[in-house]
Amino acid sequence: MRSAMPLAQGRRQHSGSSGSFFVWAGLLAATRLCKQLPCWAPPIVAPTSGQRSRSAGNSAAAVGEEPTVGAWVQSFGRGEKADLEDNVTLLTRTFEAGIAENALEHGRECNAAPFGSFRRVVPHKDRHGNLPKWQQLGSGAARASPFDVESVLVSGGPLLSLDECSAIVEEAEAANTWVKSFPHASKDREATMPDRIRVDALPATLSWLSEAIGRRLYPAIESAFPERQQSCAHNLRLYQASVLRYRADGTVGPISTPVHQDFSFLTLTVPLNSPSEYQHGGTWIEPLGNAVRPERGHGLLHSGRVWHGGHGVSGGTRYALALFFHSSKHVDHGKRFEERASSQIIQGRAQEGADELAFSLRAYAEEEEQRSGELDAGQGEARRRSGVGEGQMLGYRQGQLLWGILAILQNRMGRSDQGVACELRFREALAMMRRLEGESGRAHPAMAGAAGERRFGDLVRDHVQTSSRR
Repeated sequence: MRSAMPLAQGRRQHSGSSGSFFVWAGLLAATRLCKQLPCWAPPIVAPTSGQRSRSAGNSAAAVGEEPTVGAWVQSFGRGEKADLEDNVTLLTRTFEAGIAENALEHGRECNAAPFGSFRRVVPHKDRHGNLPKWQQLGSGAARASPFDVESVLVSGGPLLSLDECSAIVEEAEAANTWVKSFPHASKDREATMPDRIRVDALPATLSWLSEAIGRRLYPAIESAFPERQQSCAHNLRLYQASVLRYRADGTVGPISTPVHQDFSFLTLTVPLNSPSEYQHGGTWIEPLGNAVRPERGHGLLHSGRVWHGGHGVSGGTRYALALFFHSSKHVDHGKRFEERASSQIIQGRAQEGADELAFSLRAYAEEEEQRSGELDAGQGEARRRSGVGEGQMLGYRQGQLLWGILAILQNRMGRSDQGVACELRFREALAMMRRLEGESGRAHPAMAGAAGERRFGDLVRDHVQTSSRR
């Protein structure tokens, strides 16, 4: 998680697994600023047992405080309808300046110590000689893409040996500096989340990783997406690595992580002990509707934008190595603007936060146009002919719920016309989500994650019905 520190005071840090929570952190902060909503945390967790329900959200137990319908109704602006073309009044800087800052931040993170000094380019003769093949899971593209929000792959053989897995676990337990932390989780929810320890706090593991990354891990990831320049070995940049421990002692219920997206370009998770040593567990993959439990030492690889979570461990202990990668050839401008907006809103800088949210929405829109252009130009031709675009099952434009936060901010800053325009765009996003729910048979996790058992869409629907009677 990036700290609430102004850029001038230092480089901010973020958790690789916190991407999708920026929107809800901003919502929390915006509503605290407005003094309209109670403090609550996104409570969604992956199901721990039983068959797949209609959505991960419906099958998850809610933990934490629940927002009220009345609070939502109070938060949105009242007034005449505004044209949808109304935009945010920008006062702080230009979109182009933000793009430049994103690129600089990205470059710093790609080269930051300790991972930035690792050898990335290794001659083919020095690479690991027996890299496993990758198997794509579920209904993703016939040809895997690191940009596909449904592209999930598991290695057909081990990436780490049994001895290497054991050595990592032993060093982590000997260090015994485990912490519980997940961005924007409540204290109650945090108690049911895994322990973690950063690899840069484990000298032997860090030394091993510095050798294995170039000889084995980067080439393995490159082989998963052989036609994508962004995932070539020499363009990949490890920027965060942690050992996770899901230890269920029976006192607080199953140990899990919420369904979320990562900030990373690609995420690789490697189980460090056998699935026979714990009950349930694994990685819940929302597009698949179930948990994936690779064998010890095998890899689970997916885009950072795949909605996923740590499936609840109800008994025993699960260990996993989580590796988060950037690509030097890809900057996720939408998420960087979104992340920065969250930090600024938390600091009470509403105008700057509103500007960054507007920039985020613009970046996501431009990204979508670029992807559509690639399909129209013949890239991914098979998918285009079949009528399936990347991420269509969950396919609304990334970040559209940001319009709701923007509506709150605009109204609290006295811009009722712009607030109503943002609210209308927010309703459009909800309508699209409901249509996709009907087509796919499951809820969009961005909605489910917002309100747990009381679905975010239902709260807003109550507001829309109230608004329509004005």
